[in-house]
Amino acid sequence: MKNILFILFPILCFQISCKNKISLPEKQWTNHNLHELNPKVVEQQNFSEIEIETKINTSIQTQINKGILVSNMKVPFNEKTLYYLGLIHPNTLNLFSKNQITDQKAPELNKKLHVYKYDYFYISTETNETVSQQNVYYALRAINILKYRYPQAYNRLIKNTMFGPKPMPSAGFNYLNTNQAIWIGFNKNPSAIASNRLYLILDGYADTNKTIDLYRNIAIVNIDSENILGHLNLGSKPIYGNSTANKNRMDYLKEGLVESILHEMLHNYIDYAHSALPEYNVLYKMRSKTNFNNFEEIMVLNTSLSYLYRKGGFTNKIRDYYYPNTFDANVTNLKHSGLFEIYFKSVFNKQPYNLREDLKLSLLN
Repeated sequence: MKNILFILFPILCFQISCKNKISLPEKQWTNHNLHELNPKVVEQQNFSEIEIETKINTSIQTQINKGILVSNMKVPFNEKTLYYLGLIHPNTLNLFSKNQITDQKAPELNKKLHVYKYDYFYISTETNETVSQQNVYYALRAINILKYRYPQAYNRLIKNTMFGPKPMPSAGFNYLNTNQAIWIGFNKNPSAIASNRLYLILDGYADTNKTIDLYRNIAIVNIDSENILGHLNLGSKPIYGNSTANKNRMDYLKEGLVESILHEMLHNYIDYAHSALPEYNVLYKMRSKTNFNNFEEIMVLNTSLSYLYRKGGFTNKIRDYYYPNTFDANVTNLKHSGLFEIYFKSVFNKQPYNLREDLKLSLLN
C-alpha cells in the first residue's frame, strides 16, 4: 500500500445546502453576554455579514504579520452570524430529524442544552453561567483562528467535508459521507480533555440510480467542561502547569482549544473519507484491532502538532506535553506489545525511520 496521501477529487454532482433549514430567532441572543465578551477590534454595527468577515480576516492577518502568538491574538466573532437557539434538546433541530439523539448513540447530547449556531457550527453548553458563555466565545474564537490563520486545515477538515470526497465510493462500498454541521459540545464526555464522534445520518442517495447511500452526518467535538477548569490533574493543568487553575483554563481556551478542534476533526476525517478513499479505508478497518486506537492517536497527534508548529503561532507548551506523554508513551507501549511495526507497515507500507516525519497523515503537508 502506498503512503497515505490526500487526493482531491471532484465534488459530488448533487447539491448540498450548507445552511441548515431551521427557524432562527429574530434576535441573535437574549440575556446572554457574548457581545460583552467580543473584542471591539472590528466595527460591526453598520456592516454586512460578508463585510464583517473580511474585517475579521484582515485583523487576523495583521496580527500574524506582527508575529503575535495565537494565545495573544484578539479575535472577534461575527455577531451577525451567531444565533442563540435557546435551552433546547438537539432533537428539536432539523439536523437530527432522520436519526434522533439517544443515550445509546450520543448520551452527551441527550438533554436540554444551551445551543448556539454559527455558520457550519453548533456550540452547546450544559449551563448558562459566565464560565459557559466564555467557553462559547473561545470556541468561536478558535473557529475563526482555524478559518483565517490555518485555512488549509479549516478547508480540508471542515469546509470541504460538507461535500463528498469523490463522485463514487471505493470498491466494496455503497455509501458516501458528508458533514452537514460541526457540533462543539462542552460537557463531561471526554476522559481527559477532548473526544470525537461522527453521528451518522442517512439522508437519501448520492446517485440518480439510488444505489449509493448518502450520509449527511454531524461531526461532534466534545470538550470536557470540568477538566479544562485547570484544577485537576487532567485536562489543562498538566499541559500548562500554572500556579492558578484559572490561568491553566485561560491558556487552554486561548491556545489549546484550537489544537483540540483540529485534532478531533482529524479523527472524524477518517470516518468521513473511509468509503471513498482507500487510504482511509485501511485505517477505518484497523480500528477493530487490539490497541490500534493508540496508533491512530499518535498518528493524529503528530499530524496536528506537525502542521501547527510548522505554520507557527503556538507556544511550546502543547508540544512539550504531548510528545513525551502521549506520542512517545504510546509508541513505547505498542512496541512492547509487538504491534507497532505491524501497524506501521500495514498503514505506510514501509519500515519506520524518522517517526515524527513518517508517522502522520499527509493531508496537511
